[in-house]
Amino acid sequence: MKKLFISIIALVCAMTMSAQTTADVTLRLQSQSGSVCEMYLFAGPDLAASPERGSFMANASNPEDVNIYAIDPINNNRYASFGNGTLVNIPVGIITSKEAAALQNYTIHFEVYENAEVLKLKDLVTGTETDIIDGGSYAFTIAAATDPSYVEGTYSVIADRFVINYDNTVFVTSVTTNAYGWASFSYDANLIASYPAGLKIYKGAINGDVLDLTVVDHVAANQGVIVKGAPNTEYFFAAGAGTSDFADNDLKPASAWASHTGTIFCLKGDALYEYVGSDMPANKAYLEISGSSAPKRISLRFNEEQGIEDVKTDVKAEKFVENGQIFIRRGNEVFNLQGQIVK
Repeated sequence: MKKLFISIIALVCAMTMSAQTTADVTLRLQSQSGSVCEMYLFAGPDLAASPERGSFMANASNPEDVNIYAIDPINNNRYASFGNGTLVNIPVGIITSKEAAALQNYTIHFEVYENAEVLKLKDLVTGTETDIIDGGSYAFTIAAATDPSYVEGTYSVIADRFVINYDNTVFVTSVTTNAYGWASFSYDANLIASYPAGLKIYKGAINGDVLDLTVVDHVAANQGVIVKGAPNTEYFFAAGAGTSDFADNDLKPASAWASHTGTIFCLKGDALYEYVGSDMPANKAYLEISGSSAPKRISLRFNEEQGIEDVKTDVKAEKFVENGQIFIRRGNEVFNLQGQIVK
């Protein structure tokens, strides 16, 4: 059913594309046992102002089911079809079958309807770059040794291996998360998270001994941010800006260090602690607290709703990090991400 659905998307889009279409392709993921899933990519000048996206609905009914999708580098959303003015550094995610490790061999088959712009598929694990040409294909194997997120017997998500038109020359800078997946960051120009997918960017508002974090869609020039991704992972940024408002952001950029006053706090682990260094490392972010009553430790708290299936209440959820774990507070009760009460 899903294959038919994606094929219909491809047919409709192909019929409605203007003559300015530069790329129009289907990537069909096929497992060793013969299960398939398709993703549709297209590009052209007409799509620059009005990008097109088709919803992704995961196949997860049978152990042999597999999935392939495009990841929007701006918002990290997953799509079954993805149309842009240009396609550069677009991550391709796959979800493996639940079959045994010995059956984790896959092939991505290419169907090309328009190739004025020849797209390329890059495998960051092997370093192989393959032209996406009609009738072509790329074979690969998923294994725990090369894909840390793979777990045998699960629908494992592999979101940091394949990229369409990989171009590291467009990256402006990068930041590496710590063992908890956190990092502070700032830059003197507007940036958007580019690769790999999954990085969240937050502005912060100090509230006593807590820093309330609110999601933003880019790094604004000369604004400090906190980012959250996979532990010990390097994330790259390209030039670009989103629409988020940075009002009430208390995180300062490293460029403001020359005029700093008060007590300074910097990220360490999963919280902020007093910093006594004489210099601020480039492209970091910090907090500046005036007065003599500064706390010893500032915790991180998410200013966003978090749905918990097992909890039925109208009390607003409050998300926070403690000892490397994410918890949700509703009223007087604290829950883990599985919706279980934490005593």
